[in-house]
Amino acid sequence: METTTQFIGKLDKINFTAVDGDILKGDVLGQSVEVTISTELANSIDQLKHLPVQLVIRVRMNGQHVQSWGALDNEENSKLATWFVTKKADTGRNQYDTERQARETAKAIFFAL
Repeated sequence: METTTQFIGKLDKINFTAVDGDILKGDVLGQSVEVTISTELANSIDQLKHLPVQLVIRVRMNGQHVQSWGALDNEENSKLATWFVTKKADTGRNQYDTERQARETAKAIFFAL
């Protein structure tokens, strides 16, 4: 059985290049990948006592669902949230830098005409 750490290790091998709302977009081995995170609320009293809110990460490759991973406890919730928020911020920053550089290059070319 895979652990949360191993699952996150697989996610770290994806080359994320864009953020679209709450979707991380990237590629691995030439295949397009989308990763999302959602919250699931407990639907019974027993679940409410154990884990009232569970984070779930879903992975799609080429538009097809590949795997979902749900936290088993609050520590795993924290790991998933930390990974996703950090990766989203890093990817968004890189995406912005790439777009900014493309704009500057385009402007320089246009103004040189």
